[in-house]
Amino acid sequence: MRSHSEEIAKFAQGMTDKLLSMQNLNQESPDYGKIIMPEKGYEEPGAYHIPIVHFVGQYYYPSSPYRGDEKLLKAASLLIDKLLDAMHEDGTMDLRETNFHDATAVAFTFIPLAHAYRVIKKHDTGTVVEKEVLTKMFEFFTLGAEGIVNGGFHTPNHRWVMAAALSLAYNILGDNNYRKEAMKYLNEGIDCDQEGEYIERSSGVYDIAINESLIVVAQELDMPELLSHVVRNMRKNFTYFEPDGTICTLNSRRYDNGLKYYPLRHYLNALILAVKFNDSFFAGMAEYILDLMKQKEYKLVDYLFTGGKEDVHTPILYFLLYDELSDLVKPQKLTWDGQWYYPINGVLRYRHDDMSLTLLKEREVFFKYQKKNTALAMKIGSCFFGQGYFTPQSIEETEDGYRLKSITQQGYYKPLNKKIDSSEFYNIRHTREKTQMQKHETTVDIQIAGSEIYVKVKMDGTKDVPMKIELMLDAGGILETEDTIMRGEKGTSAIIKNGDAVYTTSSGSFKISNCTATHHNTGNMRGTAQESATQYTVYMTGFTPFDHTFKICGGDI
Repeated sequence: MRSHSEEIAKFAQGMTDKLLSMQNLNQESPDYGKIIMPEKGYEEPGAYHIPIVHFVGQYYYPSSPYRGDEKLLKAASLLIDKLLDAMHEDGTMDLRETNFHDATAVAFTFIPLAHAYRVIKKHDTGTVVEKEVLTKMFEFFTLGAEGIVNGGFHTPNHRWVMAAALSLAYNILGDNNYRKEAMKYLNEGIDCDQEGEYIERSSGVYDIAINESLIVVAQELDMPELLSHVVRNMRKNFTYFEPDGTICTLNSRRYDNGLKYYPLRHYLNALILAVKFNDSFFAGMAEYILDLMKQKEYKLVDYLFTGGKEDVHTPILYFLLYDELSDLVKPQKLTWDGQWYYPINGVLRYRHDDMSLTLLKEREVFFKYQKKNTALAMKIGSCFFGQGYFTPQSIEETEDGYRLKSITQQGYYKPLNKKIDSSEFYNIRHTREKTQMQKHETTVDIQIAGSEIYVKVKMDGTKDVPMKIELMLDAGGILETEDTIMRGEKGTSAIIKNGDAVYTTSSGSFKISNCTATHHNTGNMRGTAQESATQYTVYMTGFTPFDHTFKICGGDI
């Protein structure tokens, strides 16, 4: 039988020497004991749980080459000293890149340290350094729990992280006030809709943090009903997996929007659900992510603190704490072939073989077509009263595909014929009579034929409005038309006047057929953005009334 714990442990082991080397052990230095973050030039105490948890896991894991090596616990002990030094008297700490006297920074640290604390308690061999680490951790919990119970939060996901930390504090410290405070958060109701989406829609980052937190609360406060939210969210995220193993983030309301994330940190949540419910689907999801780690040669040393996206340290603690995680039901072989529409959140996902299509409501980037490792995203803009980009108001299925549509109106205001307070100008504008109203209607029809996507763009209403179609591609490729070959450098663009264009990168290619352009006002079009600074952009342009069909075909290298 496949040993998940052994494979995860091997991924983590390559990071130990690097983490040890990063800690300043010069007792004459003001930074003694600290780890200075390479990209910042100063310590970020809220990140110290990463090496502490890592060192504890490697110290106790049976096949670890560092098993029983006290230098790991001594390094962890010194880091806990620095963590305690960084805490304020009110039990909070600073997240120096943004938040100060921050209780949530304590909560994010509290949860993994609580797991590490329990690992030491379970596997304690009675050494002096083990007792030292346990004592210092307990001091952190005592002070930090007060900071959490008296502190507050900013973002929606913080509520569940705070609740998870408080539920752990309740069981570790034995104070019922922490359970009561956790319940104040939980009484707001979990923000997971029937489609499995949380408010922040962050499939790359915060879905993971929320699910991890709800799993903790479900266990600590004996509230198994909370796991239903985790199940719905994880099943939704499965449909967001892309052909190259990344996860679609285009619908996120947080910083992961549109960025490339592999779903590696979803691993532990999938594994726990698989064991908890004896579920072959989640077992298959855990196996798929584990295979993805191996496929991507999961080089943790390259991440350290800077990525923050991937974590195999906490799963090791779970393997050390819960023997049942090794008893995995036979995994289901996962396949992605179908269509999933989420009308509440305005997302349509289509997967077939090695291609995917994502359509989104109310988003400037409303279209993404991916063929294996290569992706193309689309925006449509116009000069209509500076309103900028087409953001679909609806997505509907047609006989041969999908239709996205938007209708907007704009005009001018008449005078009120009375004296007004100038400071109220904008507040009362809606009370003015409107005149010379103009209408702008955009319809995009999508038809899928194998690996070919037909896109029909129709823009009507007010005449002679300049418009553009932006196709955003990975930079670094070569664009070739009938009479031109040019490099696709990041932050640059090309306007294709007619005919076909093929854009080729090291990972794949796209052929764009039946291009058209009648003007070159692209990056400076009012209300829209300049070319993407990180991608290469291909434009088509025209004037309303505009009715044109082009084809996109993804190919392999």
